[in-house]
Amino acid sequence: AAAAAASRGNASSSSLPSGGGLVPVQARLTSTFSERRAFFASDDELLDLVRAGGESLRRIPCIAVQGGNDIICPPSTAYELHEAWPEMELRVVPAGGHSHYDSGLMAELLRATDAIRDRRHSERAGGGR
Repeated sequence: AAAAAASRGNASSSSLPSGGGLVPVQARLTSTFSERRAFFASDDELLDLVRAGGESLRRIPCIAVQGGNDIICPPSTAYELHEAWPEMELRVVPAGGHSHYDSGLMAELLRATDAIRDRRHSERAGGGR
């Protein structure tokens, strides 16, 4: 609930101020992300890392949450990554877009985060993966 409330607050400050002043954090992050070409040097860098990383990378617990209507990062890219990394759990939100502020995506991201947390607690308690 706290994460959802914080995200609503961030969503409301994701536009540029009309009277000048400080640029909100979300706008700065988006600008930097775009300017630096995301996190990767090439469009296929993550896919290439997964393919080359073998077991050491693929055993990292991962849940990918993908918007079914995402036009920035289309679902086909998530399916391609899942094909290369079958251990990754893929959750597609059919009506979801690209923004984590989308209510369906936000709910699924919170569920995925809880699932990873619960797995870690289970592993520490001796339940294995």
